[in-house]
Amino acid sequence: MSRCPRCNSIISLSQSNYCCICGFKLNDVKIIENDGFLMKEEKGVVSLLNYTGDKKDVVIPSNINVICRESFCNLDNVETIDIGDGVTIIEEQAFHCKNLKKIRIRKQVKSFTNSIMNEKRFEGLFYDGTVEDWLKINYRIFKVYPIFFKSKNGNHNFFNNRYEAIKDIDFSKKEYETLPAFVGFSELESFVFPKKVKTIKESSFFTCEKLKNIVFPEELEVIEPNAFCNCKSLVDIRIPEGIKKIDIYTFYGCSSLETIYLPKSLKKIEEDAFEECNSLKKVFYNGSEDEWRKIKNKSKEISNCTIVFLEEH
Repeated sequence: MSRCPRCNSIISLSQSNYCCICGFKLNDVKIIENDGFLMKEEKGVVSLLNYTGDKKDVVIPSNINVICRESFCNLDNVETIDIGDGVTIIEEQAFHCKNLKKIRIRKQVKSFTNSIMNEKRFEGLFYDGTVEDWLKINYRIFKVYPIFFKSKNGNHNFFNNRYEAIKDIDFSKKEYETLPAFVGFSELESFVFPKKVKTIKESSFFTCEKLKNIVFPEELEVIEPNAFCNCKSLVDIRIPEGIKKIDIYTFYGCSSLETIYLPKSLKKIEEDAFEECNSLKKVFYNGSEDEWRKIKNKSKEISNCTIVFLEEH
């Protein structure tokens, strides 16, 4: 919500260019209401302050550029929201509707951070752009929910449009040096990193439960905490040379993980790095037994494994 600069009252309560509490003139601000959409126009930018309509399926007008915080707060009737192609920013907690099922967003959106609250019935985001378009969005969520991409043969519907969840991503020929998180890629089974990526960000593949195959980048240096947390389908992991530490909860809850290859460059394994990896049986270390003893290993799961020293074979 937008507030008066003098008294801090919510100016959406006023239907004029004056604050209804203190009378302060809101220069260059125009308050508009149309078909249940209460909007503020300021310097050519139209922001949705509040939706007061009673429609189950809501279509955001294309003239709106920003969806403000709590615009759809406690609207139990709303089930689907089709966001118009004029929207570029969706603020935090914009959608707080307990019966909300689906949201469709266009590739013009640049920021979509922690926007969906109270998502008990939420089925997923429907996105009109490509995976590479999606990676350009400033995107962050409270909880994990699926992301579907527009496709002619997709098996998920948003009204008359078909969408699908991505299963395989091969970025081996891409030039990315950093990648945002792939949280929400619920059907992802295989991922090949760009070769120049040096850091895998925190929670990058959090709860990608179907992820089975990973090809790490050649220049990888850092895997941040929670990167592969709850990737329950991973069976075999080969961490490349250059990694010096396996951080907390990096592979937490990878319950199918059986074998792991660790690099000679490794110096430390944190205590909770492999917690709840109850299937882990064998570790292949790319060094000698003497070098292994120098690693600060705090993981009981690793300590309980059979260690195979590749340099001695």
